[in-house]
Formats: sequence, structure tokens, C-alpha cells
Amino acid sequence: MIEINLLPESMRKEKKEWPKEILLFFIGGFLVGILILAWIFSSFQIVMTNRKLSRLEREWKELLPITEETSALMEKKQQLEERVTIIETLTKGRLLWAKKLNQLSNLIPEGVWLSSISLESKVEMVPSKQAVKAKVKGGSDETQSQAPVSMEKKETKILVIRGSTVSLKKGEEIVDLVGAFINRMKGDESFFKDFSSIELGPGQRGAIGGVDIWNFELSLPFRKNP
Repeated sequence: MIEINLLPESMRKEKKEWPKEILLFFIGGFLVGILILAWIFSSFQIVMTNRKLSRLEREWKELLPITEETSALMEKKQQLEERVTIIETLTKGRLLWAKKLNQLSNLIPEGVWLSSISLESKVEMVPSKQAVKAKVKGGSDETQSQAPVSMEKKETKILVIRGSTVSLKKGEEIVDLVGAFINRMKGDESFFKDFSSIELGPGQRGAIGGVDIWNFELSLPFRKNP
């Protein structure tokens, strides 16, 4: 519905408008109030954070001696474990050699005596594990032949047995005694299981008191280094 004011202009009520300065003052005061509240809230958060930090620092100082003691105990434990490992390794090695030497003495045939037993190392260059895996995965023969093959060092421990043989029976060849010795070692599963093969080195004939002897050398590579 349309309203018509019939009063004369002199009697009409004028609408009051707020001055712009007052409006700006109230708006500015409102914004300042918000900033003050934000500052109070932030200050409160800072105070609470500082209190929490102080509490954590006190707890850390209380735990610090325990932490240092724990670290010292862990270090001592590691040192003891390393010593135990070394002792176990040495003990295991001694037991292995004692057992092997005892077995070997029972395998020596009549007419054979040993002059020395030693552990030697053989280092050779072999294709690396990565190269072997790459070859297994496949590829053309031409590509594989052209590609460079990475090599790595491989150390093998070898038991070297040196000794001599003399024939005590008529018609018995002194060289055959070495073969009998090799067959005995290969036939003893408990002894031979740690070796990959038995290699006969070059021999040499000799004589002691007019009796012919044969000096031999045997190499037994270990499957796994002791």
C-alpha cells in the first residue's frame, strides 16, 4: 500500500542521520576491540605454552640422568655382545679344527705320513652377483657379450695338506697310497661335508735311506670360509 504524507513540509519530521565521523569512530573502536581480544587470546596462549614448556623442561631434567644411565648400559651391553660374539667365533673355530684334525688322523692310511697342515687363502676375480642376476634374467647373446661384466674379489679358504708316502707292501705303488688317502677323506661324510673338492698338486719322488717316497700336496677348498 502506498503511504502519502499530507502534512505540510514545515510540520514533517526530518530523519536524523549519524555523522560520518561518529560512524567511523564506532567502526574503528569495534576493530580495535577485536584486535585487543585477539591480543589477549594470543597472550593467554603464549603464557600457557610457556608453562607447558617449563613443565616439559623440568620433566626432561628429571629424566636426563636416567637417559644417560640407559645409554651407558646400552653401550656396555653392545660391548659385551661383541665380546661374546668374538669368544663364540674363536671357540667354534677351535672346536672345528680339533674335530677336523682328529678325523683326519683316523683317515690316514698305512704308509702315509703328514709333514704339514696349513690354512691358506686364494683370491680370484669372479662375476659379481648383480652380473649373474642380469645374465639369468636374459637378453640376447650379442647384447650380453657386448655389455661389460662387473667383477668382484672372492676369497676362498683352503686346507693344504702336505705329506709323503712309502710303500710297505710288495707290489704296492707309492702313488696309489695318495689315491687311497683321497678316497678315504671323500668317503667320510662328516669330514668332507665342509669342503667342495680335493685337488692333488704336483708330486715329487724322493728317497730316504734308499727307500723310495712320494711327496704330495692336497688342497681342500672350504665350501664356506671358517
